[in-house]
Amino acid sequence: SIKEVKELNEQLYSENYIYKDIKEKVIGKTLYWTPNLSEIIENIINEEYKDEKNEYRCFINKYVKNIASQFIIKGNRNLRIVKVWVNAFKKIFESINKYFPQNSNNYYDDILEDFMEYSIWVVCAEGMNKKIQSCGNDDYVYYEGHDYNHIIRYKYVDEWIIKQVWDDEDFCKACRSAISRKEKESINNPKRELSKGIALKNLGEWRTMTDNDVEENLSLLINELNKGLYEFSDFAMIISYFQFFLRLGFKSVNIEIVQKKMIDIVRKYSNIQNESNYINISFESAEREKEFYAIYGPIKEEMKRKEKELGKAQTEEESAYMSGDLFYDFCSRREEYFIRHKSFMEYIDIDRLIELINRCGIEELYKIGDGIRLVYHMWNVNEFYSFDADKLSVLYGMLKDTDIVKRTGITHRIAIDNIMGFIKTVLSRLDVKIEGIEKTDTNESD
Repeated sequence: SIKEVKELNEQLYSENYIYKDIKEKVIGKTLYWTPNLSEIIENIINEEYKDEKNEYRCFINKYVKNIASQFIIKGNRNLRIVKVWVNAFKKIFESINKYFPQNSNNYYDDILEDFMEYSIWVVCAEGMNKKIQSCGNDDYVYYEGHDYNHIIRYKYVDEWIIKQVWDDEDFCKACRSAISRKEKESINNPKRELSKGIALKNLGEWRTMTDNDVEENLSLLINELNKGLYEFSDFAMIISYFQFFLRLGFKSVNIEIVQKKMIDIVRKYSNIQNESNYINISFESAEREKEFYAIYGPIKEEMKRKEKELGKAQTEEESAYMSGDLFYDFCSRREEYFIRHKSFMEYIDIDRLIELINRCGIEELYKIGDGIRLVYHMWNVNEFYSFDADKLSVLYGMLKDTDIVKRTGITHRIAIDNIMGFIKTVLSRLDVKIEGIEKTDTNESD
């Protein structure tokens, strides 16, 4: 009947009936989506610049993985911030090609990389309300939350990205300063031709990564090692990283296979490698140190054998102890190298320095003092050389001992006291409390 049809219709299309049929199902699980920054940056630049031969488009696409890595390290996946950087850096890229092009600038790639990294720091800091803080020296800064990762500050970048103010003169001044510094570094610390990998640097910021990011960079590090993208001087740090991540629970690395690969690489060297005898790695216990050398020791021994085979030439460090002038030159050329590695005394052979002091004339003694003064010139020396306190104390004690360092006359004694006076001041700034050293605000060697 019509009445029955009406009742059935009301039942079928009632709100309660429909809700029971189509109501939203609530699932107790959150799904996370992380954008692939490399692909997104490529899309941004390719959409903005349609011409496939556009220089800026080619540059971004060439360095896209490194660019994406820098954003991730700083904890940024905000696409708006990324797009701001892509648009802002175009001006820097065009200006360096205008004033300091690749065909007339030997350090074109290095400077462009420096500008790129620092500009990413600035745009991330500005967009994420972070700070770029001074290390006590206006030239060096670090990103808030990344205290041990320092970089050169370029003030023209601050002006351009934060205030949208561009000055060609400031830009050119920054480029000339960067070129001068790179020229000095090329003497102090010759550029590595093989260390082109990025994974080792990325892993320095592992705390800000997800487990997958860490695993990806560990795999990338092994691939880069197999491709020969790291020098021997990187091997010790690579071994220590692998051991550290294994202890944390990342099991994707077979450290014995890595050791064998490194030994194979060393055996194939045809030139002496640019490597330091000092390994800047701290160990929390004797057990950890023993564990490290169980893997690294055979690699180092193979390197020593290879050096004998190739015939090791006298190093710059060795020549530094030939005269006071050469010691000063050594300090001058490697000043920035010491700052970056947060130590001077770890690169100094104290016994050989004492031998040099004992055979030097008065003028050379003052040169040695000038070299030490050049390295420790900054007032806030504790922010740069806190690791030097122990060995510098040993050097001071040996200089003070007249049985070790002879005083052959009044002026000779004054020249040695000049060295001691400045070291005493440095130790006071490092808060070292030993007999005869008190904290002071004056330079007692003056």
